[in-house]
Amino acid sequence: MKRSPMPARKAPMKRTPLRRRAEIAATSERHPARSMLAAQSPKRKAENRVRAAWRIDRCALEGYGSCRGPIDLHEIVRRNGAPSGRTDRRIVIGLCRGHHEIDEDVVEAERVGIRIRSHDWTRCAGNAADEQALIDLAARRRAAVIVNGVTDDRSAT
Repeated sequence: MKRSPMPARKAPMKRTPLRRRAEIAATSERHPARSMLAAQSPKRKAENRVRAAWRIDRCALEGYGSCRGPIDLHEIVRRNGAPSGRTDRRIVIGLCRGHHEIDEDVVEAERVGIRIRSHDWTRCAGNAADEQALIDLAARRRAAVIVNGVTDDRSAT
């Protein structure tokens, strides 16, 4: 079915700049005026306070290549696999910015022990012993990479 064209406007549309940080006007009694969203939710602010208290001064892959840049916190399980990962101290390690770039290559990140697949983590979610076994395996892989420069699954298990 062919549509008819839109009718021409009688007057051009008024062009006004967008107002940022402006209050949203009340539209009715049920919808009172409100302000813009906060930059961070209270939940995220609380998580950031917990993470700020963690002091990690060494890169977990120190000795594997050269470290460069400041140390950042790194979750070895992606946040979609472990929603509480931001505040779960067991799965947070320190990585320099240079070693943090390794995480872009998923296979390499798993090989050197700075990444646990979300699938493996969710499969054993709730079972503390299985979760700890995955964390320990990643730690052994990191240690093997630092000592040998190379790892394979036989030496890391």
